[in-house]
Amino acid sequence: MNIRDFERQGKDINFRLGEEVFKKDKVMQQQFKDHFTSFPPAFREQIERIEAGAKGFTIQDGYPVNNQSGEPASEMEYNSIQQATDRAMLRQNPEIERNNLRYDNGFFIPLDYKKMLEKER
Repeated sequence: MNIRDFERQGKDINFRLGEEVFKKDKVMQQQFKDHFTSFPPAFREQIERIEAGAKGFTIQDGYPVNNQSGEPASEMEYNSIQQATDRAMLRQNPEIERNNLRYDNGFFIPLDYKKMLEKER
């Protein structure tokens, strides 16, 4: 094994260890989830309209209304729309990548530790 391979292997191990540490910090993971499912608010509203429309609802005055009956969504329907919106926010939110993160299998993981450290300075 030459020095390049050794350094590359060391970086790989360091990255995997850091990833595991990041995954195990439940408080931080929850803070990221809360933030990225809420911000930016205009993006969330857009996603919520899309998810509500996919389930047969229109958002009127901030609340989903059934397109066929004109009735407000039941609590179960409302929760279903919110959960779908949260999932879509975690898949599509451009702020996640701008913050040097990716969302993978229920965890936020840094894309590059060096960039993350540079942003903190």
